[in-house]
Amino acid sequence: MEKNVLELTRKRFGNSTGLKLFEDLVFFIASKAGCISHAVPNYVPMIEKGLIGLVKFASEKEKECLTSGNKEAMAKAEFYQAVQIALNGILEYACHLAEKAELLASITADADQKKELEEMAACCRRVPVHPAISFREAVNAVWISQVGIHAENINMAMSPGRLDQLLYPYYRRDIEAGRLTVEQALEILGCLWFKLSDNVIMVPEASEEMFGGAGTAPALTLGGVDSNGEDAVNDLTYIMLKVTELLRIRDPNVTARYYYGKNPQEYINRVSEVILNTKAVPALYNDAVNIEALIGQGESLEHARDYAVVGCVELASNGRDYPASSSIMLNLASSLEMALFCGKRPITG
Repeated sequence: MEKNVLELTRKRFGNSTGLKLFEDLVFFIASKAGCISHAVPNYVPMIEKGLIGLVKFASEKEKECLTSGNKEAMAKAEFYQAVQIALNGILEYACHLAEKAELLASITADADQKKELEEMAACCRRVPVHPAISFREAVNAVWISQVGIHAENINMAMSPGRLDQLLYPYYRRDIEAGRLTVEQALEILGCLWFKLSDNVIMVPEASEEMFGGAGTAPALTLGGVDSNGEDAVNDLTYIMLKVTELLRIRDPNVTARYYYGKNPQEYINRVSEVILNTKAVPALYNDAVNIEALIGQGESLEHARDYAVVGCVELASNGRDYPASSSIMLNLASSLEMALFCGKRPITG
């Protein structure tokens, strides 16, 4: 009987390497070999204090641990030293970006291009080294830090989280001061969307065989309620929806949170319109149900309300959790087979 099932399966799906891998599989770890993945980083300290502030904090903590003298504290000291090394690497990278922009500015004959390159260089000199003071700086700080995370990970679903919440104060201040227009904000965010979409990982051949290729699926979460349970939809939410509608690219994996009775009808109408126009995104999430689910997993009400989506579809308290979703995939059918056939798999013997 087992052989007949296998023959029918092969007739339908072919005798591919991918199918053979799945047949031989009992269980496998999907992401642990790639350091961390499937997470939402906490970009708030970086954007508000600058990486130089975080390096200083880690240095102070390292000194505290070293002076204590006990074994556990010494291990923590090594951790804080590693934090400084990693963050200084990102600072060095930002410096190289500035140097490259300055070089290009010095050799171009186009006045507009020269001005743009000089502005790029100035931005990379400021962030993420120092706290962001403008919308453009805040966006650049997020992206440069995202690249830093990619440098030591496989970039599988490293999701920026609730960017309409994180970036809104900088957007609002620049708009009110006349330093930024809606059109400029659209262009800056469009560039960020392209960057998020462009950073595609190289994967082993086995992964290509089993999954037919693998995207990075960085999820970006819009709307919903804030940590106090109030409507979190803002002007930047609508601008990000517009960017998503205009570009219609694979990544970022845009998701829209919706809380009935809290979020305005205008918002859900706009989300629906964008879904119709893109034929795909944003994905729609029910805030009331998801918040309840996270509370059931041990989150506080405040933290559950401030959840973000991890690419592809998982929930996490924004910047606070490492849920390690998709870190294990278990072939449950093989477990049943071994229970029925004295610990052996009929397909593999």
